Amino acid sequence: MIITACMAMVPLAGNNYFYFSDDFQTMIMPVMLEIARQVKEWQMPFVTGRSWLGGAISAEYQYAIWNPVSVSLYVLMDRFGRLDQAAAFFSIFHLCLLSGGVFTLCRGLGTPRAGAVAAALAGGTSMWVVYWGQAWVNALVGIAWLPWASAALLLAYRRALHVGPAAVATALALVSGWPYTAIALIVGAGIALAASFVLTGRFLACVRVVLAMGLGGAIAAPAYLPLLYFLLEASMRSHGASSDVLTAHFDTLLAVSLPIFPNVLKTFSGVDRTAPSPPIHYVSWFILPVLANARWPALGLKNRRGGLGLGLVLVATAFGLLSMYGAGWYFRWPFRLLPYYHIALAVLAGWLMTRTVGDGQGVWKPGRTALAFAVPLALGFLNQSGMGTDQAILLSWICVLVLLTRYFQRSWPEYWMAVPVVGHVTIFVYLTAVFPHNGMVPRWTPPVERQALPGIADAPRVRQLALYQPPGRDASFGSGKAPDDAFWFELMPGNTLLHHDVEGINGYSALDPRGLREAFCMDYIGASCPDAARRILSPATSADGTAGLSLLDLTRVERVVAQRGLHAGRFAVEAGGTWVRAGSGRHADVFVRREPLPPRPGSVSVLPPDMRLRLVGRGPDRESYQLDKGHGGGRVVWARAWYPGYRAFLAGRSLEVEPVLGFLPSVVLPPDEGGELVLDYVPAGLRPGLAIAGVALALAGAFSLGSLLLKRERRRGEGVSVTAEG
Repeated sequence: MIITACMAMVPLAGNNYFYFSDDFQTMIMPVMLEIARQVKEWQMPFVTGRSWLGGAISAEYQYAIWNPVSVSLYVLMDRFGRLDQAAAFFSIFHLCLLSGGVFTLCRGLGTPRAGAVAAALAGGTSMWVVYWGQAWVNALVGIAWLPWASAALLLAYRRALHVGPAAVATALALVSGWPYTAIALIVGAGIALAASFVLTGRFLACVRVVLAMGLGGAIAAPAYLPLLYFLLEASMRSHGASSDVLTAHFDTLLAVSLPIFPNVLKTFSGVDRTAPSPPIHYVSWFILPVLANARWPALGLKNRRGGLGLGLVLVATAFGLLSMYGAGWYFRWPFRLLPYYHIALAVLAGWLMTRTVGDGQGVWKPGRTALAFAVPLALGFLNQSGMGTDQAILLSWICVLVLLTRYFQRSWPEYWMAVPVVGHVTIFVYLTAVFPHNGMVPRWTPPVERQALPGIADAPRVRQLALYQPPGRDASFGSGKAPDDAFWFELMPGNTLLHHDVEGINGYSALDPRGLREAFCMDYIGASCPDAARRILSPATSADGTAGLSLLDLTRVERVVAQRGLHAGRFAVEAGGTWVRAGSGRHADVFVRREPLPPRPGSVSVLPPDMRLRLVGRGPDRESYQLDKGHGGGRVVWARAWYPGYRAFLAGRSLEVEPVLGFLPSVVLPPDEGGELVLDYVPAGLRPGLAIAGVALALAGAFSLGSLLLKRERRRGEGVSVTAEG
């Protein structure tokens, strides 16, 4: 893990944004710090009112709020003064966690320490996890927990005592925020268990693993049940999810030892693009030579661990095929399955390389070794990489490493595995210098410091809406040209508004409340369609108490930031004299209301004229009011995003919460009734999820405790028997 940490810090020498890019910048980091803020205020981070699109934190799943390690890291990250430093800390921690998990798994499989170290470095610092893990950091978190869960399940396979801890480790992997980890765990364990049962016949051992996985899935229920309930009431968009986008091809499965391998991928825009290996295919230079020169009988298929060895081969093959054909099975961007294939290969190589040399007969053969590189190299040249110089340098160095390996295998067989490790480190340093960033994602460089926005620092409850062009449609955003700091401060795309003292309608989410996307004409990153100004300023015509009010009125937006050009011009025309330009920046104009909205308590938007409410308390997930008697009843509408799970009570009696326009919570109050009116949010599915998790934890603990007591009883019985015989 220390070597991994040192390697992981190398890319920062050339690019302090290396671990802070794309979704980590615009989507994930701001919510992580929002979770930290709520935790430090002793609040459960289920929801935030500071960002409407994506504000249902518990239902978003990727934020891993049920993983105590992740949440603890968010709190630590909140202490960093710079966001890029916090991102580097978080990513490097998980790269080390991944390496430690691979090492532990290898040792559990019986791999000697040297082979486990080599596998840990290869699996923990492969190009996929390094280059894509810093953009989709929730992928890195999920991948990092997988080998730990696998190692714990391996212990459960051997002893009933470990079923409980294995269930907890499985749950940690499942609540880590990456659904592909669940796929990997289920598919990988299923194949390995099938191979083990066929070869060893250990039925009860396999049952223990299935039991541990089932209990782990039940313990993780609070993480995924709110997501499932949310999906029933939300729009899940399929941007970029066409069947051939980011799909690995067969030749890439052979490229794990070739540092630069050009592969033609269809990218998010639908355009074929040649992408050299980083950040996709390379694992370590020694993987294919080890497999090509392996003494496969070393898997020991006839002993109890042999089934596990064959299982590794089958798991690696399965994930290679899933990465190729996953699109046909509706996996979004199936090359996300590649790291599981890479980790399985690293573990398999670590297993085999320690069994290659030892009797003087396992020296790498030149023909096999050359063929291991010749096939992917020939396939790579067919795609025309344009990286000939770097390819030649790296291949020359690999040739030196091969010769050194053969020399050490013959002369110092006990030290030969130092050569693959040193070679892996040197190639990693070279690659991260040649590829200082992931060239397949936009290279945005937003500010790395959080601060209050000028002009509204003293009014943090000011609510704003930003109108800007969707990524890829404007020259300043999403096209590869890096926007300047002013762009990020003025328009705050995605969830970056959470870094500032502002409450916004915009956000970033693949899911959204039903009606929010259509009403505001926003895409998944919170960007606006050209017709947005007309939509948000047109008066509603419904008969639910909102007639005559615009979306900006209903949501009580007090500040509109419109990007210069299309949006600012159209908003000024549509608003007429009701909104005035209050300022201009480099990229956007700021509009405020000419006349302020009528005062309302809390976040109430619509209130019948004869109804009197007094705010008693307000938090992210709960608002309470005192309602006076003597009114004619009617509908109360709140200016906050509706998500599944809202409840309302009047004097302790439950009221039905209805979403107005599909995204604003409301209740109809009966005439002349008073008392405490409460609107609170408990994520739909959370209560049954907690109940299921509680039962599963109890069962896991009872099973392990029962196994421990039974073991002690057997030892006592054996001791009594020995005494009696004596």
